[in-house]
Amino acid sequence: MSSPHCLDNVTVLVGSLDRYSGAWLPFCHGWRKYWSDCPWPMKFITNRKIAPCGESLMVGGDRDFSANTRLALDKVETPVVLWAQEEHWLTAPPDGAALADFAKVVLSGGADHIRLSSGWKGKVRAKGAYGLDSRLLVFTDDSAYRTAAQMAFWNVEVFKALLRPGESVWEFEVAGSRRSKHYADRFLCVREHKYVRYVLNTKDDTYKSPYDEGPITKGKWTAAAKRYAREEGLTVDFSRNPDGTMAGKA
Repeated sequence: MSSPHCLDNVTVLVGSLDRYSGAWLPFCHGWRKYWSDCPWPMKFITNRKIAPCGESLMVGGDRDFSANTRLALDKVETPVVLWAQEEHWLTAPPDGAALADFAKVVLSGGADHIRLSSGWKGKVRAKGAYGLDSRLLVFTDDSAYRTAAQMAFWNVEVFKALLRPGESVWEFEVAGSRRSKHYADRFLCVREHKYVRYVLNTKDDTYKSPYDEGPITKGKWTAAAKRYAREEGLTVDFSRNPDGTMAGKA
């Protein structure tokens, strides 16, 4: 049996749905281009489609974010996941050494959650530095977005305990954050958003990124998505939004 500190005990878990498959190509492109040497296997949540990278974890007919994620987590065999979403399109090589250090904090039982983004200004509050690693901050018990669905390391059992079938990803971010008070100082985030960079909302000035929005907002493509595709030389069909509507229409 492998050691609990062994990095083989981490799985990259990508949250998605088949109707968002238009975002899969840019996601997989960024991963292959900027993190081809990622040390962890990837599992990609889908309904019935095969994702273009990683192993597809098919959860069948769509339910909701929390139910789908719980089904997928039940199929993960490692105690820790690095959570990502199909809209987290990498823009630069990650700091692999730092991410390995953060993974070890969760694997060793030092934390249950480490979010790899730092914002949002005025909404996220921290008690101070994490005692064993000054690159990390400890959330206050009542901070908003303790469970924001940004890229993060998660203790799988804690992640499953906080999910409630019937909740959307946005409901989980709000209600899950309240439920996470039970875990108090075991929820952390990075002090600076620099260890893994992806297309992300940066309008509150807490991130240093060439993009000021994510690639998808309320089911619609954004200008950031089109810019990423253009700069990365990708052919993406933007005529239909990820939510199934025609681009430019409500």
